[in-house]
Amino acid sequence: MKLTLLTILIYMPLTLFAQSGVDGEVIQFSNSDLGTNESCIMLNKIPGGDFSKKDLKREKSFCEIDLYSEEFAVCPKTWSTSPATMIYKLGKSGISADEYEVSKYCGNSNKSKAPGVKKEAKLKTTMHQNNTSGTYSKSSLMYYQLSRYFDMNVSVPVAVYREFDRGVYFERGTAQLGKKRSAHKMNRAGWEWMERALQGAYSPASDIYSDETKRNLYGVLLDGPGERYGPEFNGIRGGGYQSQHQKFQLTPGFLALKSDKPLAQAIEYAIAQAGKSSSMKPYLKQLDGLQGQLQVMFWMRELIEINLLDFIFSQQDRVGNIDFLYYWYYVKDGKASRTKDESDYNNKKRNSINSVPMTKELDDGVRIAELKPILIQRTFLNDNDAGTKTQYANWSKKVGHLKGMKHFSLKIYKKLIELNKDLQSEGPIFQWAHSSTGLTGGELKWFKENTRLATEIIRGQCKSGMSFDLDNIKDSLTNGITSVPSSEVDCDNP
Repeated sequence: MKLTLLTILIYMPLTLFAQSGVDGEVIQFSNSDLGTNESCIMLNKIPGGDFSKKDLKREKSFCEIDLYSEEFAVCPKTWSTSPATMIYKLGKSGISADEYEVSKYCGNSNKSKAPGVKKEAKLKTTMHQNNTSGTYSKSSLMYYQLSRYFDMNVSVPVAVYREFDRGVYFERGTAQLGKKRSAHKMNRAGWEWMERALQGAYSPASDIYSDETKRNLYGVLLDGPGERYGPEFNGIRGGGYQSQHQKFQLTPGFLALKSDKPLAQAIEYAIAQAGKSSSMKPYLKQLDGLQGQLQVMFWMRELIEINLLDFIFSQQDRVGNIDFLYYWYYVKDGKASRTKDESDYNNKKRNSINSVPMTKELDDGVRIAELKPILIQRTFLNDNDAGTKTQYANWSKKVGHLKGMKHFSLKIYKKLIELNKDLQSEGPIFQWAHSSTGLTGGELKWFKENTRLATEIIRGQCKSGMSFDLDNIKDSLTNGITSVPSSEVDCDNP
């Protein structure tokens, strides 16, 4: 049952310190009658980070979500393996929050929503207990911040810190409904543990309660679009974690990254090699010509970024959890551009993309179809909550995802060298991580050490011969595939 109350939004100045250790600009939601006092925090930005206006607008919109307003309903996420609280904007649906939270739609494992209702965000808390899939909310905050530091091609969702009054959360019945309607045993176990957390019985308390009073739960607000990749990027599933990560390296992007052939030949070799697998081959159709080269180049660059972040943050649950959206790439007036595919084909298989129509017009009335656009899958890294915690298994490190790379991005390499120098000297980024992110001493130590190891691996490959040919990929639409030889790079001071 939803509690109705008057919520007062208070904007606090930058650098107000949260007892959970997270620091930044705060919006507070308070009610003196109920004694609630919750915070949403937009973290202080990592030094050197490139945050777009869209990022900042998204952060603010998340922190302005009033969970006590009749405009929003909260429901359990009962699909997949980990629990989370889905936040729905009721809009013009004509349904009240009270009605929606007891309806057939709330906690429905098929993800259906009532007409006029829109998913606004997801509140994800830490859940690291027996029989659960293992999630850590601070990991999503770190992935967001570091992805902007590296100015990555892969899309990582905006994330902000958010508290929710434990008693109010219990009264609204989200955990109870989650346990009842859960479609997966790990998800159900997560909701059972959440019920215990709502009774104050979760350990370690610092993972889920904002302070020693245990009045508020905390997690992260985020939302990421996309459909799940097939074997062409996620690899062939089956077997344990190690087997899956080894198969991950047999995808076209990975094979091309680790080929010492020139870029175009490496891509041609990788597509042919991956296609030898009968399970993979159907997903590689239409990877030919410029379309195939451009697609695999994007995959190569995105894999560099994914595996670097996963190595640094000890991600234990990556394979099979990578998403994509389709974009049209085209050249107009000598300039490469792109536009998102707005059709109903976002869950189509790669072997059917040539049947997807492009009807969109540009502002000057030119139909994009007349420009012979190329349809490309772009990667969205939405599931980043099984990292950062020191107990997690670092599969990128264990299986050697960063080793043996023969192609790399000079831009990413320069930022990695700078990051490592800063962390080892305990410079501004280290101080930011220490004061603003809520990382424990052990987590901060691993952040520093894993960055050092990743830098050593990539720098060693630079010195042994590596081509820095994965920057400005869109230019391949107009200039063809070009390569900058590694001999022109000072590996110690790029």
